[in-house]
Amino acid sequence: MKAGDLVASRYRLERRLGRGGMGEVWAAVHTVTEQRRALKLVDEHDESTRRRMLREARAAAAVRHPNVVAMHDVVESEDGAPVLVMDLLEGETLEAKIEREGRIGVADAVRIAIGVTAGLEAAHALGIVHRDLKPANVFLTPEPKILDFGVAKLTAESGPARATNLLTESGAMVGTPCYMAPEQAFGDGEVDARTDLWALGVLLYECLSGVRPADGATVGQVFKVLATGAIVPLATRAPDVPRVLTVLVDRLLSTSPAGRPASAGAVREELAAIDLSSTVSTSSASFAPDMRSETTDSTAVLNTTARGRRPFSVAIAVAALALATAVAGVWSRRVPAPPSPSATASAIPTPSA
Repeated sequence: MKAGDLVASRYRLERRLGRGGMGEVWAAVHTVTEQRRALKLVDEHDESTRRRMLREARAAAAVRHPNVVAMHDVVESEDGAPVLVMDLLEGETLEAKIEREGRIGVADAVRIAIGVTAGLEAAHALGIVHRDLKPANVFLTPEPKILDFGVAKLTAESGPARATNLLTESGAMVGTPCYMAPEQAFGDGEVDARTDLWALGVLLYECLSGVRPADGATVGQVFKVLATGAIVPLATRAPDVPRVLTVLVDRLLSTSPAGRPASAGAVREELAAIDLSSTVSTSSASFAPDMRSETTDSTAVLNTTARGRRPFSVAIAVAALALATAVAGVWSRRVPAPPSPSATASAIPTPSA
């Protein structure tokens, strides 16, 4: 596809907005109404892809909420592939913001999370579990919006979704490993609304610390962290974050679904109750990592330690110099000069340092 091409005989492509694993998203204009929309196109389409696209369209269309991207239509391209017609949003994804800033201030992170939980609350009320919540699927506008319900599960129709396998029948992974809850990754529990709450915890952890709680060079390394529960607490990674928020994130990242908050609505209420009046916006440039963190940069620690201890070190040096001078004065008055250096040198004790 290229700019100027027609899709379904009525949408003219303007510019490509992005590319993912399945295809591309384009800005387009309706040739009759002149409304501008975003079109989601796929590179290759088979029956599995068609079902996924239709599932995404049904899920997004069912959740009419300010914090979920609006789905307007599903059309077919000239080669018969399904095309999703969505709102054209102006802004950037949360993923792009994290990559640019490294770390997001507490007030911004809480505001974004409140919007995301409101969207999840609306989806869960309809029995829809997103299953792939991550920064790339959160678009930042005045109202943060959840994108991509392509792997959503309609639990209202089929009951709690049993996480029997990480892969679909076509071999595509259901979800993104770094954001998967243990029951989703290992298939040893039921995927329900609390699975999305785990992903929300990962999202908040990454916003506030700049790193993911479970990460690695391979999927196996990520799952090893999940299996052992070796997640560094957020308070260690980001000691300046209010305790009430770090405790909430720890609960969201409970290995057992029963240990997580009861619902997205409950999380939203807790986030809204946090006092942000004393919080300070932070970024990767101003953040001093906790020395206890296993992944702390040594240069940053050295610089932070030097800056933090300099006034204390100077005070000690001045006090030590004054003490040494006083001791020397007292000593010179109390000990008379020896008549002969050779005769008394060994008898005069030398003050220790």
